[in-house]
Amino acid sequence: MKQTLRTAFALASAASLVALAACSTDSPSTASPEFALNGPVDLIVPFSAGGGVDTAGRTVATTLTKEAIVTKDIRVENREGGSGLVGMTYINSQAGRADRLMVLGAHIVSTPLLQETNLTYADFTPLATLYADYVYFFVRPDSPIQSLQDIGAALKADPGSISLGGSVPGGPGHLATAKLAKGFGVDPTKINYVPFDGDEALTALLGGHIDVGSSGPEGLDLVDAGQLKVIGISAEEPQGGRSEGIPTFKQGGSEESFVNFRIILAPPELDPAATKFWQDALTKMSQTQAWKDASAQYGWSPYFQTDGLEEFLASQSSDYKTLLVELGVING
Repeated sequence: MKQTLRTAFALASAASLVALAACSTDSPSTASPEFALNGPVDLIVPFSAGGGVDTAGRTVATTLTKEAIVTKDIRVENREGGSGLVGMTYINSQAGRADRLMVLGAHIVSTPLLQETNLTYADFTPLATLYADYVYFFVRPDSPIQSLQDIGAALKADPGSISLGGSVPGGPGHLATAKLAKGFGVDPTKINYVPFDGDEALTALLGGHIDVGSSGPEGLDLVDAGQLKVIGISAEEPQGGRSEGIPTFKQGGSEESFVNFRIILAPPELDPAATKFWQDALTKMSQTQAWKDASAQYGWSPYFQTDGLEEFLASQSSDYKTLLVELGVING
């Protein structure tokens, strides 16, 4: 009888320990039943605080934790430098670690092409694209250029007749402007493109130093303030939210488009169960009202996907390389 009681007590104690262990890790209801986190997560932002990639990373961390999708702490760490290369190198060195993540933009394909590195998009585990950060084109309200069609007409008559400003060579603004010109049948190497750091292109536009400026959705704040007029977006299809009613390239007569996506990646050699855990968690995050509210606030366009990411990145890398070679930014 005593032996029976001791056995029953031991079984009950073991069951209690299992239950306690389950409470200390993320449960199947939050993500995947085959994997659970045992400690905090470091989410690497390869750029300085306050920028678009940083905002994406902090919004991901806040939404995942506040919505109790992931119950462990997610610590955002900025490791800037080399157009994202410093952070990329660090994440690549953390092979197999499910508690190390990185948020990045199209830099995952452009930086390896622009920087001296052996790293490529294939040296990471892609988890999900988060949203599209399309490029917008702006003019001053009193500008003679009032539409994408006006840009096309001017470029066709004389590619150098108007100045178009945007990001540094090889950046989203540069590539989107090149695509816009190509869609009009104009050689993008012949246009008068003026590169700027950060958001300085819109400052130059406000000051009358360029004719057309490009930026991400942050430029829409200047439209709301009545200081600029938005005349186009680089999306392939018409968008909603803050972008509703803004003409796409194709609606403006240019047969091209351009997307600057945001993506979450993990180190290489990640266990498939850990990959599923994070993809499940990020999918649930994308469906929350908190994420939808943040997307509306920042002007992010829907672009969430977890399937076919390797093929997507391969296609993007090929397209970027072709365009960068054509523009003379890199050698073929």
